[in-house]
Amino acid sequence: MSIVLRGEKLVLRDITEADFQKLYYHYHEAEDREHLKWDGPYKSLAHQRFEKFTEDYIGHLALVETETPRNLLIIEIDGKVKGKVGRYWISQETNWMEIGIVIFDSSYWSGGYGTEAFKMWIDYLFNSLDTVRLGIGTWSGNKRMIGLAAKCGMVEEARVRKARIVRGEYYDAIKMGILREEWENAGNLSAKDVCDLHTHTQASDGMQPPAENVRLAKEKGLSAVAITDHDTVAGVKEACEAGEKYGITVVPGVEISTRAGGKDIHVLGYYVDPENEQFLSRLEGLRDTRALRNEAIITKLQDLGIAITLEQVIAGIGRELKPDESIGRPHIADELVRLGAATDMRDAFNKYLAEGAAAYVSPPRITPEEACEWIIEAGGSPVLAHPGLYGDDLLVRDILEQGAFKGIEVYHSDHGPAEEERYQVMAEDYNLLITGGSDFHGARQGVIFHGDIGSVTVSTEVLKFLNKKA
Repeated sequence: MSIVLRGEKLVLRDITEADFQKLYYHYHEAEDREHLKWDGPYKSLAHQRFEKFTEDYIGHLALVETETPRNLLIIEIDGKVKGKVGRYWISQETNWMEIGIVIFDSSYWSGGYGTEAFKMWIDYLFNSLDTVRLGIGTWSGNKRMIGLAAKCGMVEEARVRKARIVRGEYYDAIKMGILREEWENAGNLSAKDVCDLHTHTQASDGMQPPAENVRLAKEKGLSAVAITDHDTVAGVKEACEAGEKYGITVVPGVEISTRAGGKDIHVLGYYVDPENEQFLSRLEGLRDTRALRNEAIITKLQDLGIAITLEQVIAGIGRELKPDESIGRPHIADELVRLGAATDMRDAFNKYLAEGAAAYVSPPRITPEEACEWIIEAGGSPVLAHPGLYGDDLLVRDILEQGAFKGIEVYHSDHGPAEEERYQVMAEDYNLLITGGSDFHGARQGVIFHGDIGSVTVSTEVLKFLNKKA
């Protein structure tokens, strides 16, 4: 039988003879061969003729249409070969097997593609083989692979110090693994034990009601979702009620706007008390600041000759704003598109609303340290949001050193592999929890910014550390 495993983002399938040339291209001809720097770089890879290269894949081709469990499957994204997953024996006599993954195209190294592919591969192997453990072997410099294995539930089992030499430097050899009972007990054979810890709703600048975010998260197979609207917790109650209805954990959260080093800095707060009067009063003050900023932006746009009013922006939302809801820059961007002053939201931000653009306004705000204090006093855990968007890692380190942060958002829709690797290191340096989320806002002009719900996730294990009341 032919193997075709369909996920949300990709397909794992049997290899075909037509794939040989594509695989050869990625190993020997492609301009983007960054994957070779990470996939066992302590082994030399000599250039091979095509005929010699294909010898390694003929045996895999012979298994197609048989009942034999596969040793290799192709990762296909949007109909194109983008990588492969495989397995190999360390000791067949003792049933010691290790597995691996390679995604050739570095533009797919973020966004959850690797995590989905590797989980599908692990699931397939545990269902197809009589094995009690699956594991990986890697080197301590490969933070992405270590992070991916951890997302899939693997734990470090062994470390041999300075046993690998990569580009002239010594690194530790790492063994990670997961037992069958651990995989099954985590529910991985039937559900995803992952959460999206960054989503927005109509309570701030998202496009959907809170309950719809929760429904979508459940539909995507997530175990939990956080509601993190800008400077408000107005959507939390509705989301929690929907969580009970759909059987999914809702994390009450907020994203607080602050200012440091001449930049807008966002601080996420998880498990804040949405009924804390002092916290609610403080957030109201932040929304008042946001309202003044919106008026200043509108004035700047009018000075640029654009016939726009705040009343138009509010009318464009198509519904009445609730008392604790607020207008955000995406709402203004929508009106700029309707007026023909921009082609889409991205264009509106680039021309007018982003930092340094023609109508950008930055009002006085609280500091990240103050936001941390507010969140802690409201019973929550503060996390630095999307550090890669600030473009200044020295500033990020300074912020982390001054604030009482519990975590850092390593995984985000706008973070690439380089950012993820840097912020994993920072998390280790400052002993911080690693979090992640899509920063879902819904679709505007048919485009989802920043990412779709569930496109960036982390293990729900992190929730017990974020929830101080657990």
